[in-house]
Amino acid sequence: MFKWFGTWGAGLSRFDGKTFKNDTTKDGLPGNIINAIEIDPKGIMWIGTNKGLSRYGGLNFKTFTRTDSLLGDYIFAIAINGDGHKWFGRVNRYAGD
Repeated sequence: MFKWFGTWGAGLSRFDGKTFKNDTTKDGLPGNIINAIEIDPKGIMWIGTNKGLSRYGGLNFKTFTRTDSLLGDYIFAIAINGDGHKWFGRVNRYAGD
């Protein structure tokens, strides 16, 4: 089992107990500033970044941005209830918005 960490500019970091590996925009993340990480009841990880939202099911990242109907690309918070309903908080305004 991995431990996951969000970084401020180096992407999503995972620790397997011995080594760290970072996933970045080169691996499919929309941004390298990770603001929020949550795992839903199905085991899918949701990652809020400075440039959109990603879903990670263990193989690859699926990205969602304004073009996919998000109200903004800077996802700052994620909440998921026991039924799997998801809420994504965004920053109202920032320099890149």
